Amino acid sequence: MITQNESGIVLDMGNLLVVAPDWAAIQALNKAHADALAEIHQIGFDAKHQQGWTYASFDAIANVLRPVLSKHGLSIAPTMDNAILDMRGRGEGKSPEVMATAFVSMALIHERGAMRVTKHQAQGSDYSDKAINKAWTVAAKYALMRLFLISTGEKDENEDDDIGKVVPERKPEPLNQQPAQPRLDWTQNPTERAAFQQWRERLTLSDAECKRLAAAYQGQSEPLKFFREYPGTRADLQNAIEAQMAREQAMR
Repeated sequence: MITQNESGIVLDMGNLLVVAPDWAAIQALNKAHADALAEIHQIGFDAKHQQGWTYASFDAIANVLRPVLSKHGLSIAPTMDNAILDMRGRGEGKSPEVMATAFVSMALIHERGAMRVTKHQAQGSDYSDKAINKAWTVAAKYALMRLFLISTGEKDENEDDDIGKVVPERKPEPLNQQPAQPRLDWTQNPTERAAFQQWRERLTLSDAECKRLAAAYQGQSEPLKFFREYPGTRADLQNAIEAQMAREQAMR
């Protein structure tokens, strides 16, 4: 919905809100955003998780963005709109796991007065009081990465080596014999791949770390080469990874 009066212009599209004094200010915001995108390059991994895998931290992304935003008259204003907590029991005598979902608004503001606000959400878990902070950091981090198309060099799930390969045609079964039921490969399903990638991003897990955790859950020392090696569905794989993460955290 577009509203225009003497106070300015408001474009309300649900998850996207644009407020500006005039159309020229909106054009200036769009141009500054495009110019900033042209100067932002890939960001490497700068931090190491206590479980051994590396990742690009929020600080690394913010440090790259600051001079570029300042150069083009842009600023960022993130706010947390809401947070939902879910307590998950872990048995008698153990602290419950706290799963927090943070709902964040990210405002991109230009010096000419135009502002574009997008909505984001993410989850974070902890066994003490840090769940909300983790969810807030993940939401802000991935909001900036999406807003400025930032790459960290990590492969997306749909770039995994086992995805997109042609599945060989099955030979016909002998007559009078019940055909064997093929195991479904969820990595060949774009919807399933997208759901897994969103789940992985919410937990800030790398592709390699997911394969390591899944293998460790099965008692294997070597990580999986392909996600299809894990028997079962995408949900089975995710449950195994989360269970192994809980195991390793409990052992520390």
